[in-house]
Amino acid sequence: MSRLTRRDTGTVGVFVGTPRYLGQESCEISFRSYLREHAPGLRVLDTQINLEDKQLAYEATLAMLARHDDLAGLYIPGGGVGGVIRALREEAAGRRIVTVCSDLMPDRHDALVDGVIDLVIDTPLQRIAETATQAMLRALQDLPGEAAQASQYPLPAQLYTLENV
Repeated sequence: MSRLTRRDTGTVGVFVGTPRYLGQESCEISFRSYLREHAPGLRVLDTQINLEDKQLAYEATLAMLARHDDLAGLYIPGGGVGGVIRALREEAAGRRIVTVCSDLMPDRHDALVDGVIDLVIDTPLQRIAETATQAMLRALQDLPGEAAQASQYPLPAQLYTLENV
């Protein structure tokens, strides 16, 4: 976000479905921490909770656009992205607002192609499920009484931009 905005100052909005989703909360915390360190001139607004609802996200985005002429970016690590996209299409023409969201879905693909959003961070859900299943099967094969070994299986997220969709 800090490099894509090409701005030293401005505001940035963050939308999450609910703070109860640890994955979204972790993304928000990491995002804020990174900007604090690498782009101190970008002020992150209070997090908008949209309950994974497109209409709530749409209305919150419209309100944010109306209140913040200096809006430089939006980060949506959770749901409601369709509502944000709709608001940006309707009300943000001519404004350069860098938008980063999660999970490549058809509406996000189209928004990438149209230049409405800039980056999608996609979680490889099928690979996660396959890796978890394989790890469980390996754990079942361990001999009884042997200490289970902790393992980590890092799976990189996939990044999508206009150039690679």
